[in-house]
This record gives sequence, structure tokens and C-alpha cells, in this order.
Amino acid sequence: MAFLEYLYSDHAPVEDVDSVGLLQLADRYCVPRLVNLCELYIPKEVDRSVSKNIEKSDIDVIGLLHISQVHFTLFALQLLDEIAIE
Repeated sequence: MAFLEYLYSDHAPVEDVDSVGLLQLADRYCVPRLVNLCELYIPKEVDRSVSKNIEKSDIDVIGLLHISQVHFTLFALQLLDEIAIE
């Protein structure tokens, strides 16, 4: 629903939904501005959650890092393909 809300209203309710899932969806459908908004929000949320109580943090930091690494690798490959085409 958040993805559709963004498409229709240009408002991203990133803080109200699974921001990683929204990032993946935005990336799949090539919505770069929403990808950037999610990328800005996720580290802040991780930092906020970990700062509150590092022992009881419910965020899967390793999973987030893995997803971001995959996202970055795919982005880099797309750039290399664009450079090779030119």
C-alpha cells in the first residue's frame, strides 16, 4: 500500500511500513527517488533502535547489510552495463 501511496501522492510513508520491503519493491519497479528515501531512512532507524537498547535490538542488522550489499552490487552492475553500451 505504501508503494501505491507514493506513486499517487509523492508521499513516502517509510516510517510506517517495512522500509526494507519498500526499498526492494521500489528497486524492482525502478523508482529511484523512493529507493533513495528508503536508503536514507533505514540507517537512521537502525541507529535509533540500537541506541535505545543494543542488547534487545529487534533489527536484523546482518540481514539489512546483506540486502544493501546486494542492492549496491546490482546498481554497480547496471552502471557498468550502461558504460559498456556507450
